[in-house]
Amino acid sequence: GTSTEPFALVWRWDRGGDGTASLQSALSLSAISSGLFRHDATTLRVADGLVLLGGSSGPNPCVFAAKPAVRDGWLPVEIRNTRARSVTCLAASDGGGRRLLAVGM
Repeated sequence: GTSTEPFALVWRWDRGGDGTASLQSALSLSAISSGLFRHDATTLRVADGLVLLGGSSGPNPCVFAAKPAVRDGWLPVEIRNTRARSVTCLAASDGGGRRLLAVGM
């Protein structure tokens, strides 16, 4: 049979105004979709060159971070000391010169 593998594709748009785009990175989601790791694709956010996904790592909520300009891979950042089981939403802001990431559980 045929199998599929999920990816997060990161595109770079040409700033010259002609509207062309080139593929910067293809981040496999399989590493954060199996075993102890689970991600929620609806939480996908991009902020300050990072690709962020909410989810869980075992019993703990987790934010998965990738920086495609540096490497193709995910870093799981677990959030401990909470009763929540998963990150359900993410919001990023660059307001007032301060970069903020809000994590909903």
